[in-house]
Amino acid sequence: MGLDRIVIKEDQDRRGRRPGEVARIILDGVLDSGFPPSHARIVLDEVEALEAAMATADPGDLVVVFYERHDRILEVLDRAPAIVKPQPLLPAGGSETIGGQHGMDGEATSPCYS
Repeated sequence: MGLDRIVIKEDQDRRGRRPGEVARIILDGVLDSGFPPSHARIVLDEVEALEAAMATADPGDLVVVFYERHDRILEVLDRAPAIVKPQPLLPAGGSETIGGQHGMDGEATSPCYS
């Protein structure tokens, strides 16, 4: 099981590279791995990228976010429909299970956005 779609954003700190250059390098790597070009896109702004990912997500899909500014992501999620329930990956200060959830191998699992 892999990813269905990829939306690539770019941090504001591009470490001396031109706008879009880092995102293009990432996209090239994604496409070189055999990922379908029609299922990958670049949306440079992280808020717009999250909105694009959420707009194309189907019920039950998992949206994984690598963010630079947590506050901007939370603003998007606060405006999202009630079906979007953000949950932390790990409980504060610990690595115990969340809600008693375990994977098939007995290892603790952590819920994400659903």
